[in-house]
Amino acid sequence: CGTDSVCQNVMVTSISVGISDAINEQVISVYPNPTQSIVYFNKTLNDPVMVYVYNGMGSLVQSFAIDDREKKLNVESYSEGIYFYRVLGRRPSDIFYGCFAVSK
Repeated sequence: CGTDSVCQNVMVTSISVGISDAINEQVISVYPNPTQSIVYFNKTLNDPVMVYVYNGMGSLVQSFAIDDREKKLNVESYSEGIYFYRVLGRRPSDIFYGCFAVSK
């Protein structure tokens, strides 16, 4: 019925947190954010991508392809809130996530 403790010094130097540099690149930009009626998806990948938009409950709201550099999405019928998107490219490593807000 006593106490016991151990102390140990730990030195941390130059570690990776597991986030790929590719994710940090500006592969897709979404603007304006927040928006009221129109949101633009602009991509830097040359290949076409598929975009999936989900509401805050995780339900799929809309999906569409972006073949060119930019896609204009009308969100006037969306309820106010945060929407999440997932972008899938041709390669398995081309998966990107983000969110945008709709305000009324």
